[in-house]
Amino acid sequence: MSGIKSYRSTSALMVLLLIAPAASFARDNSLTGGLSVGLDYYDRSGGDTDDDYERIVLTPMVLFRSLSERDTFELRASPGIRYDLEDSETDWDSNLRVVADRFMARTWQLGISNHLLRSDYQDTEGGIFYDPTIPPSEVVPPTDPQLSSDRGRRRYWRNTTDLFSNHFYREGSLIRLGANYIALRNDDNDVAGDEDYDRY
Repeated sequence: MSGIKSYRSTSALMVLLLIAPAASFARDNSLTGGLSVGLDYYDRSGGDTDDDYERIVLTPMVLFRSLSERDTFELRASPGIRYDLEDSETDWDSNLRVVADRFMARTWQLGISNHLLRSDYQDTEGGIFYDPTIPPSEVVPPTDPQLSSDRGRRRYWRNTTDLFSNHFYREGSLIRLGANYIALRNDDNDVAGDEDYDRY
């Protein structure tokens, strides 16, 4: 009987020693928050004056990041609350991004990201999220099609999903394969030039 108890104790100790370092030291979690207040002034000269407005914009930001030696998980939320000073109306914007990647082997990495944006702001190319930890020289420009600023300020939502696979065949070099899906839906399709689309 004592041999069985000793075996069970040794097994339990080995499992505990394997799990404890992973639970204690494997992940680095951080939570960052912020709040910005701004004035959104839109005056389209020569256009429809009904589109002109002045808005107070309140934008909270939350960034959760969890890192380990093999994987990364990141969640960024930056919703916008826009109060129209002329019409006394409130609009809500959504800006949510989830990114996850994992090394399946020493030289092979898989990843997925999803970005949901709801807004009437057309310049989606820069400044959706500002990350002070990334030098400007390392910021990668978006590869998805950008909306034209000539559309004015009409509300839409866009959902972008990216899948990728990286194979690192030597230091500083990799082969990357990916797939991308973008869905765009406009609130008002009666305006000329506004078309919903699904792109792969």
